[in-house]
Amino acid sequence: MNSVLGIAGSGLNASSNLFSAVATNVANVNTPGFGARQAETGTGGSILARPQNVPFAGQVVAPGYSYNQGPYLAENVPTFGASVSDSSVSSNLAINGSGFFMVTNAQGQTLYTRAGQFSQDAQGNLVLPGGAKLNLPTPLPADGAYQINSTGQIVSTVGGTSVPVGQIQVATFANSQGLVNVGSNLYQPSLDSGPAVLQKPGQNGAGTIQSGALNDSNVNLNDSYATMIQAQTMYQMNAKVMTVAQSLNQSIDTINA
Repeated sequence: MNSVLGIAGSGLNASSNLFSAVATNVANVNTPGFGARQAETGTGGSILARPQNVPFAGQVVAPGYSYNQGPYLAENVPTFGASVSDSSVSSNLAINGSGFFMVTNAQGQTLYTRAGQFSQDAQGNLVLPGGAKLNLPTPLPADGAYQINSTGQIVSTVGGTSVPVGQIQVATFANSQGLVNVGSNLYQPSLDSGPAVLQKPGQNGAGTIQSGALNDSNVNLNDSYATMIQAQTMYQMNAKVMTVAQSLNQSIDTINA
């Protein structure tokens, strides 16, 4: 009976993790550049409870007996969308296609994001609301007299003449679903994602840059609602199994007393 309780407990944990993924997605439905969590359950391995040819109740039982460990959260990975919306802020940046902006946070960590809610600070840096700075080869002109074209080239206007002053690169990964979310819509590479490969926007599969725009959240509320119903049903059924198993355990204890 303990195996039944263990299986039901695994089901409760798995459904709770599904609920967490749904809650995270729904909370970020309007967060620019958010990668929706794709969560799926899997089946645990089998546990051998009785090997073959074991004496039982005065006879040799030929078949073995095993039971499943129960479900678990097999996958909980970010998926990133491609849609882009215009914004009213010229320093906002979006990526049309694959890739991530490379930024550095206050601790000096190099991180990656598709949330291009940049604004220019007094030092000429493009900074996210959380303080992470876009990796630029040189500070931007303080007067804001510059443009960023689709290939990531930063062009400043000096005396009526356009002068290239910098280049934004886009980071791509072999498996972007392997990126690890470290908070504030920032990601770091893992063994599953592979290392970042810096590309010029529009080359080698990297997306192009669109200024005055933002990547949309990839959350689909219909999918989230369907997953929520699945998780709710899963939780209720496993809770019922656990209740019945505990009741049977109490009955057996009473009989054996």
